[in-house]
Amino acid sequence: MNIIDLLSDTLSLPTDEMYASIAEAELGDDGRFTNNQGEDPTVNKLQELAAEKLGKEEGLFLHSGTMGNMLSLLTHAEREDSIIVGEKAHIFTNEKGTFDNNCCGFRPVIVPDHEGYLDPQALERNLNSTKASLVCIENSHNFRGGTVIAPEITNAIVDIAHKHQIPVHLDGARIFNAAVALKTDVKLLVENVDSVMFCLSKGLCAPIGSVVVGSQTFIRKAREKRRIWGGQLRQAGIVAAAGIVALEKMTERLSEDHELTTQLAEGLSPIPVFNINTQKVKTNILKIRLDNSFMSASEFCEKLFHEHKIRIGAVSRNEIRIVVYRGISHEAILEVIERIKNFVDKRKAQR
Repeated sequence: MNIIDLLSDTLSLPTDEMYASIAEAELGDDGRFTNNQGEDPTVNKLQELAAEKLGKEEGLFLHSGTMGNMLSLLTHAEREDSIIVGEKAHIFTNEKGTFDNNCCGFRPVIVPDHEGYLDPQALERNLNSTKASLVCIENSHNFRGGTVIAPEITNAIVDIAHKHQIPVHLDGARIFNAAVALKTDVKLLVENVDSVMFCLSKGLCAPIGSVVVGSQTFIRKAREKRRIWGGQLRQAGIVAAAGIVALEKMTERLSEDHELTTQLAEGLSPIPVFNINTQKVKTNILKIRLDNSFMSASEFCEKLFHEHKIRIGAVSRNEIRIVVYRGISHEAILEVIERIKNFVDKRKAQR
């Protein structure tokens, strides 16, 4: 029985065109700063393309999204400053160094984000009572099931923050998924935030890399932070080349992942131990609530892989996350539905 791995879209593989671009990339030393830019021409092209696509002044190429978010926070704020984040934000729940006293040492101010975005009233109350240096938001929202945030909601949150003269950073690891799901230009989703990090890997299929975009002043400061924190790169065009292909060729195909995720949700929703709101499935992430009386989410995922070779992940005691990406076919989705149904039926029959 073959393994079908739906743990994360970080498993997406580069395209043939990406491999070819890597072999042909023009290289230089991105760590050397000349005439207000690094010396790797391919990295410079990627950064310019990223800034143009998101409507910002400049971009900075980094090896990971976690570093991109961390450097953005370090650029906007000082160590031990208070930073407002959603209770399920990836920056808060998974990127541990950001709020670790031995690392960045930021102090989290938690605001509810049940619908995938900060509750505006709670945000206003916190800004009135807390001296915060930054507000962080996320789109699409990973642990809220790939929820997408419409421009008007983002703008309302930004307006509240800016009224208090506080900048807003957007963790946009999957911002292109959100743009495709909303059928809108990605620029409209980020036009009023002060900085954005997005991943070239995940659904866009580049092997490595993320980009932070923002104002020229912000990016120049972030570049210096990158050097201090050991993120300086040399002949990085060898991976930036694949990132260019990702931005030019791979954004619109994300709709294929979204359609397969919806198909998966509809196929799994009749299973009696699952609670799936198919109307909320918008992108390539499916969140399933599992009946507590059946088994825990972690036990479910472990036994499912052991018996049926489907790899998915538990994100809480009774919640499961499934992620679709390029390389997962229509046939694979049908196979996943069938194997999970068989697994649940067998377990229920044993009771």
